[in-house]
Amino acid sequence: MVDLRPDWEGAFKRPDVPELMLLPYTEIDQHINLVPRDRFLILGDCVGLRSKEVLIKLINLGFTNIVSMAGGFVDWERDGLPIVVDMQERLTGSCMCQLKPREKNKG
Repeated sequence: MVDLRPDWEGAFKRPDVPELMLLPYTEIDQHINLVPRDRFLILGDCVGLRSKEVLIKLINLGFTNIVSMAGGFVDWERDGLPIVVDMQERLTGSCMCQLKPREKNKG
């Protein structure tokens, strides 16, 4: 599975799956060589929009064993699938432009 969310968006909750690859969609062009071509890949983002865009890009580059997760990690969590929560990465804010860490680092 490839988590395409930027760290600020996904570090609080990650899917609990073996061999999770973290590759923000904003960096896909710079790190395309890191994406394995010989493995079945599931692309995921927050709600499934960016992962569909990346899916099309990768198919155009010759990837064949790849799918996009409809509904993204929002549906993943809603459906009760395993996640790992890091409370130190939780964000708060009234809109995207005001997001900031919710907990203060105590260390």
